[in-house]
Amino acid sequence: MILELNHYSLLYFFDQKLKNILKKYVDIDIVMAMGDSLTAAFGAGAGSIFSVFTEYRGMSWSIGGDDTVAKTFTLPNILKTYNPNIKGKCYT
Repeated sequence: MILELNHYSLLYFFDQKLKNILKKYVDIDIVMAMGDSLTAAFGAGAGSIFSVFTEYRGMSWSIGGDDTVAKTFTLPNILKTYNPNIKGKCYT
C-alpha cells in the first residue's frame, strides 16, 4: 500500500486537527482552582516590599481573570478568548 501525501493533504489534516482542538476549548464552561499562596498570587502585583503579602487573585495563572490575555496571561483569560461566557475566574 502506497500512501501519497502532498502539501495540501497535510494542511487539510492539520486544519481538521486544529478545529477539533478548538471545539474542546469552547466546551469548557467553568474553571476552578484550589491551592495555596501560588493560587492566591501573593505578591504578584506588588510594587513594594510592603505589599508582598497582598493577594492578587486576578493575576494568578490558574484562576485569574483580570483584564485580557494580552495584559494578564492566565488560563481563564486564554479560555475566555474561545468562550466569553466562562465562569469561575477571580478578579483582584
